[in-house]
Amino acid sequence: MEILRIIVEKTDTGFSAYVDKVPGCITVGESLSEIKKNMKEALELHLEGLIEEKEEIPKALTGRYKIEIQLDVRQLFNYFKELNASAIAKRISMNDSLLRQYIIGNKSPSEKQSMRILSGVRDFGKDLVALS
Repeated sequence: MEILRIIVEKTDTGFSAYVDKVPGCITVGESLSEIKKNMKEALELHLEGLIEEKEEIPKALTGRYKIEIQLDVRQLFNYFKELNASAIAKRISMNDSLLRQYIIGNKSPSEKQSMRILSGVRDFGKDLVALS
């Protein structure tokens, strides 16, 4: 099963999103859940249009696929204001000031640093779910 990652960008009115494996397919929304719902519909309409126009169908849409939302470090902390940057930094043994620089956009984390931060947030989420 193909995984299509929805790249989300903050706008003045909400969010815009696209799937890099499906050029030309974009959507907007006011929340992440709305973005995901709208993207499912946009992908279906996009595929119908490609078929109707007899255009090449991207490989990602030729079989079954699952869509996932992808946020970078800055977007994650800006969207989920409830996340405490200091606590996450401590949890992953990262300098608090460095994480704040990533969040406000003064510095860009490497791919390795991004994965470390996002993994720490996911682990925090798993710990919260385990409480129920």
